[in-house]
Amino acid sequence: MNRKKIGLWLLVLVMLCGIMPGAGAEQPGSPAISAGDVKYLQDGFLYEPGDRSLVYYYDYGSGLRMPLCTRPNCDHQPLIGVDLFTYETVPELMNDKQSSCYAAKFAFASDLYGYTLYDNKLYFFPSFCPGAEPGTNTVPLYVSEVDGETRLITDLGYLFPGNVEPEVMETTAYDGYLYTAFRVRRILSPEEAESEEVFPEEIQLIKCSMVTGESSVLESFCAQSCELDFFGLFDGILYFKLSTADGMAPGQTQLDYMRDIRSKTRYSVLGINVKTGERVIPDQRLCDRNLNHGECFDIVKDEILYSIVLPESEEDPAALFLGYNLETHENVLEYTFMYDYGTDFFPYRVLTDEIMLAFNYETGTFALRNLKSGEIIPLPFPGACSDGNDGQTDWYDMFVKYFQTNPLVFDHCYSDGTVDKAYISAEELLGDDPQVHDFIGR
Repeated sequence: MNRKKIGLWLLVLVMLCGIMPGAGAEQPGSPAISAGDVKYLQDGFLYEPGDRSLVYYYDYGSGLRMPLCTRPNCDHQPLIGVDLFTYETVPELMNDKQSSCYAAKFAFASDLYGYTLYDNKLYFFPSFCPGAEPGTNTVPLYVSEVDGETRLITDLGYLFPGNVEPEVMETTAYDGYLYTAFRVRRILSPEEAESEEVFPEEIQLIKCSMVTGESSVLESFCAQSCELDFFGLFDGILYFKLSTADGMAPGQTQLDYMRDIRSKTRYSVLGINVKTGERVIPDQRLCDRNLNHGECFDIVKDEILYSIVLPESEEDPAALFLGYNLETHENVLEYTFMYDYGTDFFPYRVLTDEIMLAFNYETGTFALRNLKSGEIIPLPFPGACSDGNDGQTDWYDMFVKYFQTNPLVFDHCYSDGTVDKAYISAEELLGDDPQVHDFIGR
């Protein structure tokens, strides 16, 4: 990707702000990567603060952050107190010249999981949908041009019957098409909602033309519990991780229910050819894995899908570390390492072909782990506090989904109850003096 080519959207943005960061925005043909409540671009990321007041772009090369707004002389005030129901359509809200800045409108009218930047345009599914007729669904897809004008591309409501609720889980763009994973839950009757029965849900992968709005279902999955995470598009194949759980019984407590899900959840790493719809299995060993005896782990770094296949029992300590090239479709790395359950350090991210970032769920601490030598090096910054901070200590709230890119982004939770965001690069983790950088500001 050419660093000298700066996306028009953010170029206009930084010119209006009088700032020129040292890195640019995403380029055409390079989809943003969604990880939790952060969307990664080439040299920075889009995010919303905890109150979802504005959408910001943060450039981690220069350390500058700025609202995602191109409106001249804008004061970037959030849309606090605005009644969304005074607007009949999302374009009316977005194009209202009397309203606050576009960064506030994006935060107010869209869900961060439900939008992506592509070819200098913002494509988004709003979290607010204008009222649909009884028995129908309204799932509008909008595009916002660099001048702020917003138009409707299509309404995907016709793909979903009126007795279900579609929810955007992941979305990305590639070669003129938007690819979105929807979680589809059946709307329960009052009697069903009060029962303890566990009802199945469905995940549908939808392909939608950004020009015509023509849409189709690529694949669907159904289970009592479904989760799906995109890895990205490589050589025309959309790779993702799917987890499903069936056969669950209602638990007496939420903890019982979560334990039941964990013991019955199966992981699979799959791909879909976006032109033919054909399913692709990169490695049969990465399919239908049980979560009962430890976390399974998959991450993409430099077009290599790294996976750790943990043993299915504590009596067998041998685990596999695998590397699969998503461009050439071949295994490029495989070796056995001894997995010691007694350390309780679970893998979090590939840093090199033998060093992992690991996390201890019991102590809430992080460490570097050399898989070949078994050496564990604790890191000098606090981790998640398993019992809450009780108003006494700062800690970091980290999720495995955040670790799909460099730098690694996580929440910084302060003792006074406020939450910032922070990051640390892989290079710093491997250096002599790892530094964590806050970037939202308190």
